[in-house]
Amino acid sequence: MKTGWKIVIVVVIIAATITFASLFYFIWNGFSGTGPMIPSVATSKAPVTGGWQINILAISHTVSWDDIKVQLDDGTDSVGWSIKAADLDGGFNITASYATKLLGTLSVVLTVTDNSGNGFVSSTNYLTLTANPAFSSATTYSAVLIYEPVGGPMPGGVTFTGV
Repeated sequence: MKTGWKIVIVVVIIAATITFASLFYFIWNGFSGTGPMIPSVATSKAPVTGGWQINILAISHTVSWDDIKVQLDDGTDSVGWSIKAADLDGGFNITASYATKLLGTLSVVLTVTDNSGNGFVSSTNYLTLTANPAFSSATTYSAVLIYEPVGGPMPGGVTFTGV
């Protein structure tokens, strides 16, 4: 093989390697270059008996429930639940309740409802946080969804006080 062709082949291999490395970098770190992208979620809240319902109104990316942790904070303490997609897959209006956690003196239960029953967070799903004794009207609580692959909170959490 002539030297000219060898140079062309080496240049093509180097260009392809740089292209694929750049593409991988941007996919992994997000096109902003600030790290893996954290989806944002739009939520609303509504009082329910014994607590609050957090409605998912929209989400910016397709996200499995396996990638979500719900964190509840009262300004002093916090508790969290990891959601399992397998608990919310296989039919319509699937509801899964997760273990009671102690937040100060409150016993708090998280219930997740996946209306489409596909194991993915979507705009018709909702979370219900109930407490015994009831959430205090003197305390501000915050509930956020943590995107587990990066460990960061998803924009769109809610705050509430007792009902």
